[in-house]
Amino acid sequence: MTAHFIHGLTASRAYPEPLSELTNDSLIQTFHGKNRLSTKVGIQKRAAGGHGLSWRRPCLDSRLLWNDGKKIFGRGHEKHPWRTHLERLIDQAGRAGIQISQDQCKQFAVYHELLEEHRKRANLTSITGLDRVRDELFARSLELAAALTPAERARYLGDGKRLIDVGTGAGFPGLPMAIVFPATHVTLLDGTRKKTDFLAVVVEALGLEHVEVVNGRAEELARNDAHRESYDIVTSRALAALPELAELTLPFCKVGGMSLALKGANVDEEAKSAASAAAQLGASTALLRPVALGPRPEPDTAVLWRKVSNTPTRFPRRTGIPHKRPLGVPNPSSVKKPVSDTDEGGA
Repeated sequence: MTAHFIHGLTASRAYPEPLSELTNDSLIQTFHGKNRLSTKVGIQKRAAGGHGLSWRRPCLDSRLLWNDGKKIFGRGHEKHPWRTHLERLIDQAGRAGIQISQDQCKQFAVYHELLEEHRKRANLTSITGLDRVRDELFARSLELAAALTPAERARYLGDGKRLIDVGTGAGFPGLPMAIVFPATHVTLLDGTRKKTDFLAVVVEALGLEHVEVVNGRAEELARNDAHRESYDIVTSRALAALPELAELTLPFCKVGGMSLALKGANVDEEAKSAASAAAQLGASTALLRPVALGPRPEPDTAVLWRKVSNTPTRFPRRTGIPHKRPLGVPNPSSVKKPVSDTDEGGA
């Protein structure tokens, strides 16, 4: 089960092949013998000339997790210390009609462990601790699904549907969506190599065979026939102001699909400033849907554009231009910029 990683438009493998020689039996034997996997796995990878982020913690191998989860998370105890923390996520999502299974909970726990392990070296996020990660990253990512009606979820996140998360950063909101909606094929796009290397580690560890990681720029990838107007739904979070965001996301949407962006409160004026851009790119007027999973001072806003016609071939413009000169904005400096967050991605 090797995660496929794409740098630019060229497919390659995320890990050197010798890592796969560590079989399930040898992993479990190593764990039981040493109570750690880090030493032997790290040596195996380095000896093979591996590069990028390494597998260092016992919870990184999903096969071992499913065989003996209590040993990994409970350090030999029967009680799962992560379970109580994540039951709140199950409850919050359940109230919005989104079901999270116990196996998916385990995947979220592994994801959190990987974030804690690699967040500094890959500049992933300043948010730490399972409670904060649960509320500010996992739950907020699932707010995009919560903003959809049950019929819309079935239409855009059902079996065989395609989702691309533009500027995914540390995987938000795309990876939580991929965990909860395993029938949807998910592409995670980011322009920062350290972050896409990290995402390849997570995808491999969680066994997410329906997830593809792409390192590249949205302006370039949207001109590739395999991606242009090929997705049922395009997601984003904390990426750009809406006039720029329209040009970075709508070219990926097929006609009949949607772009769904998570923003903060009070985005009415920003949405109005993006109306011209959205129209030029083939989208309808934005729908603004307040949404919150869990208690917040103010609800977030899901900004939804429906794709009603093909995007003209001149869009997107070359890399950097949508940011410097957003469509339909005579004075770009007047457009409210998104709140900066260290887990924000790069398109």
